[in-house]
This record gives sequence, structure tokens and C-alpha cells, in this order.
Amino acid sequence: MFKKLALSGLLSVLVIGSSPVSVIAQDAAPAVIAPAVPASPAVPSALMPPSADLQLNLGQRNFINEFQKNQLPGLLKDMQAAAGFDVDITIDWKSICPEAPDAQYIEFWTNQYFLPQTEALKKITGTEIGKTALKAKLKKIHFSSLKDNANKANAYSFEDGVLSYDHLPNSNLPEAGSAEYTDAVKYAVELLEKSL
Repeated sequence: MFKKLALSGLLSVLVIGSSPVSVIAQDAAPAVIAPAVPASPAVPSALMPPSADLQLNLGQRNFINEFQKNQLPGLLKDMQAAAGFDVDITIDWKSICPEAPDAQYIEFWTNQYFLPQTEALKKITGTEIGKTALKAKLKKIHFSSLKDNANKANAYSFEDGVLSYDHLPNSNLPEAGSAEYTDAVKYAVELLEKSL
């Protein structure tokens, strides 16, 4: 059975049976078909084509598109494996992407937003109690940089099932083994333990 679902007027998802096959961006140009993410009940919000965000310039959209194709699928897979379920992960691309991004932003995004949070999820799901609590309460993980925040202690919030991390992408970069990395993991774990 084929179905075409419209998403916010700019995107459609072609569905065969219950599996999404492709995301179609509906621009002024002919529709562009991007491969869907396999083994997921829905296309993760983090993978929505940047062409849907008209506030981003062409350079930003191209850079984000390359990151989404080359790095993001593996990062999302690792994060969802750490959570133990397909948690929705959303990214405010406009807030984390500078007007002229360069190759360093691949490292910035990976180390700032994905690796510490994946490690924190692993710590939470290290017990059956943690796995059960996380699956019962966590609905979404959201990354942004809306508050010009460079302090890991103030970067996390948990509200209505949404774990949010709002931090500058290129400030106090938490590289594996660094104090910033340890702090990022610690603050996420502490908040989740209080919230779940």
C-alpha cells in the first residue's frame, strides 16, 4: 500500500506499508527525493532536509545537508541505541549553525551535542530501572543554541518529557576525556536522575 503524507506543507513522506521510503521536499524546483532512514517507524526530526528551513542561507543548508548525510545517521543510531528505543531527536539548525560554517563545525556539533549526551544515556540505561524510567518519561531530545549559553551546568533542562541541551556549539568544547566532557555527561545524568 502506498501513501503520501504531507508534513507542514513543505515536505511529504512516501510510505509503503508502514515504512517511510523517501522524504520529498516541495520547493519551487522539482521535488528532490532523499533516502529515508531505515529501521525507524518515522523519519527523525533531526534528518528533515534543511531546504525546509527558509531562514538558512544556501551555504548553511548545503553544510547541514552534508552533515546529515555523512555524520548524523551514525550519531543518531548511537544515541538511540544508548537510550534503548527510538527517541525523537530534534535540532534547531538555525541556532547552532553560523552564517558561514566551516569543517570545524562537524567536530563542534559531534562533541558538543551528541557524544556527551550519548554517554549520559548509557549511564542511565545501565540498569533495568534506568531503562524502564527513561523509556517511560523521555519523549524527545532537543539541541539548540538560543541563549548564548557557554555554561554546561545551565545548558540542560527537562520539561514535559523533553531533554533540552541549549549551548553554544563552539564554546567549552567537550572533547572525550576532558573536564568539559565529564561535566557535560555529569550534568545530563544528574538532571535525568532527578527527572525520571
